Amino acid sequence: MLDRFFTSLGNLMVTLGLGTPTRRLFFGVVAGFAGQMLIKPSISYNKDGTAKPFITSKSKNTTILPWYSWPAIFGLFFGLFI
Repeated sequence: MLDRFFTSLGNLMVTLGLGTPTRRLFFGVVAGFAGQMLIKPSISYNKDGTAKPFITSKSKNTTILPWYSWPAIFGLFFGLFI
Protein backbone atom coordinates (compact mmCIF):
# COMPACT_ATOMS: atom_id res chain seq x y z
CA MET A 1 0.00 0.00 0.00
CA LEU A 2 2.74 2.50 0.91
CA ASP A 3 4.70 1.47 -2.16
CA ARG A 4 1.75 2.39 -4.36
CA PHE A 5 1.38 5.76 -2.59
CA PHE A 6 5.05 6.71 -2.96
CA THR A 7 5.12 5.55 -6.58
CA SER A 8 2.15 7.76 -7.45
CA LEU A 9 3.68 10.66 -5.48
CA GLY A 10 6.91 10.29 -7.46
CA ASN A 11 4.99 10.15 -10.72
CA LEU A 12 3.09 13.31 -9.76
CA MET A 13 6.35 15.14 -8.98
CA VAL A 14 7.85 14.19 -12.34
CA THR A 15 4.64 15.20 -14.13
CA LEU A 16 4.77 18.64 -12.47
CA GLY A 17 8.41 19.06 -13.48
CA LEU A 18 9.77 18.55 -9.97
CA GLY A 19 11.77 15.42 -10.69
CA THR A 20 15.18 16.73 -9.60
CA PRO A 21 16.18 18.00 -6.15
CA THR A 22 17.31 21.32 -7.63
CA ARG A 23 13.88 22.04 -9.09
CA ARG A 24 12.21 21.02 -5.84
CA LEU A 25 14.57 23.37 -3.97
CA PHE A 26 13.61 26.31 -6.19
CA PHE A 27 9.93 25.40 -5.88
CA GLY A 28 10.30 25.30 -2.07
CA VAL A 29 12.00 28.71 -2.00
CA VAL A 30 9.20 30.25 -4.06
CA ALA A 31 6.54 28.48 -1.99
CA GLY A 32 8.15 29.62 1.27
CA PHE A 33 8.35 33.25 0.17
CA ALA A 34 4.81 33.23 -1.25
CA GLY A 35 3.45 31.52 1.85
CA GLN A 36 5.09 34.07 4.10
CA MET A 37 3.70 36.96 2.07
CA LEU A 38 0.18 35.52 1.73
CA ILE A 39 -0.38 34.06 5.20
CA LYS A 40 1.25 36.54 7.59
CA PRO A 41 3.78 39.05 6.27
CA SER A 42 3.92 40.75 9.68
CA ILE A 43 6.13 37.86 10.86
CA SER A 44 9.10 39.37 9.06
CA TYR A 45 8.06 42.83 7.82
CA ASN A 46 6.98 46.12 9.39
CA LYS A 47 3.82 47.91 8.25
CA ASP A 48 5.88 50.25 6.06
CA GLY A 49 7.34 47.27 4.16
CA THR A 50 10.82 47.23 5.67
CA ALA A 51 12.24 44.01 7.04
CA LYS A 52 12.17 43.59 10.81
CA PRO A 53 15.58 43.37 12.47
CA PHE A 54 16.80 40.12 13.94
CA ILE A 55 16.36 39.69 17.69
CA THR A 56 19.75 41.32 18.46
CA SER A 57 18.26 44.53 19.87
CA LYS A 58 16.01 45.09 22.87
CA SER A 59 13.29 46.59 20.67
CA LYS A 60 9.88 44.92 20.69
CA ASN A 61 9.69 45.19 16.91
CA THR A 62 12.08 42.31 16.15
CA THR A 63 11.70 38.82 14.75
CA ILE A 64 13.08 35.42 15.71
CA LEU A 65 13.45 34.31 12.09
CA PRO A 66 14.55 36.88 9.46
CA TRP A 67 12.62 37.14 6.18
CA TYR A 68 15.10 34.99 4.26
CA SER A 69 14.85 32.05 6.67
CA TRP A 70 11.31 31.09 5.60
CA PRO A 71 12.21 30.51 1.93
CA ALA A 72 15.43 28.76 3.00
CA ILE A 73 13.60 26.37 5.36
CA PHE A 74 10.97 25.50 2.75
CA GLY A 75 13.61 25.15 0.02
CA LEU A 76 15.74 22.78 2.07
CA PHE A 77 12.72 20.73 3.09
CA PHE A 78 11.47 20.38 -0.48
CA GLY A 79 14.93 19.78 -1.93
CA LEU A 80 16.12 17.24 0.60
CA PHE A 81 13.12 15.44 2.01
CA ILE A 82 10.47 15.34 -0.72
